[in-house]
Amino acid sequence: MTGTIETFPGVRAEQCPFDPPPAIQSLQQETPLTRVRLRNGTEAWLVTRYAEQKALLTDARLSSDATRPGYPIEVDVSAGGGTPISFILMDDPEHARLRRMVTSSFTIKRIEAMRPGVQKIVDDLLDDLLAGPRPVDLVQAFALPVPSLVICRLLGVPYDDHESFQENS
Repeated sequence: MTGTIETFPGVRAEQCPFDPPPAIQSLQQETPLTRVRLRNGTEAWLVTRYAEQKALLTDARLSSDATRPGYPIEVDVSAGGGTPISFILMDDPEHARLRRMVTSSFTIKRIEAMRPGVQKIVDDLLDDLLAGPRPVDLVQAFALPVPSLVICRLLGVPYDDHESFQENS
């Protein structure tokens, strides 16, 4: 293990704020595993490479449960009454039980059936971009609305309610 990140995630490069910070990119070349200090002062492990990430994500000794002792950050995981807000923050068998309840919405057949609607969403937003003022904030005009519109369509949420939906999700 070489290199450390004193404050994770670090400072991103101005050229592309979506790229990992340069210090993390350097660590990917040097080592697959290093300690980092989170903003709240606690330390955690940063796994920088795919093979090691895959191995850890399939290791039953690790937990996604943010309520377990040792979880590196404090997360408000309840929607009220102590119920976890998302099955993503649960371990099996409860995670698997809840995941099975939603997988029918994500079958290949269902996703393929959505393709024309998703294509229309993308085409309409691109048409708006081409007709609109320049420069444009690509995130606000395209990157945020596309997933919101698709998720609203998937769940049957009227897009007029997308701001509330996006804020609450």
